[in-house]
Amino acid sequence: MLVLSRKKNESIVLGPNGEVVLTLVELRGDKARLGIDAPKELPVHRREVYDAITRNCLDPQGKETKKQTYDLFQSQLEKEDYQAASKTISENPALINETSYLPILYTATYEEVCKLNKGLIKLLGEE
Repeated sequence: MLVLSRKKNESIVLGPNGEVVLTLVELRGDKARLGIDAPKELPVHRREVYDAITRNCLDPQGKETKKQTYDLFQSQLEKEDYQAASKTISENPALINETSYLPILYTATYEEVCKLNKGLIKLLGEE
């Protein structure tokens, strides 16, 4: 780890083109307030938020990314394979995000869950 010292209002430039600039804005006791100037497309998170996001991208066994499972679920819905989509949801309950205040990546949208429910109701009516 590179450790640099900075005084108030001094900056550190990151990236090959200097696209990210960290500035020490203020020192309050043992806390430093940093200003971050970065392109909008570059995500910037506090470590604890980043850790929460990455935790939610892996299934409990860590075998498959949540994105892969979500992509499978979406393709099953597109093909109107509602039984397979239902099985994917039931085996991966983390795809349903009802309570988190953080935006969680790769969770089924309300519309997708509605489409699944309507498809299952249709299948039940055909049997």
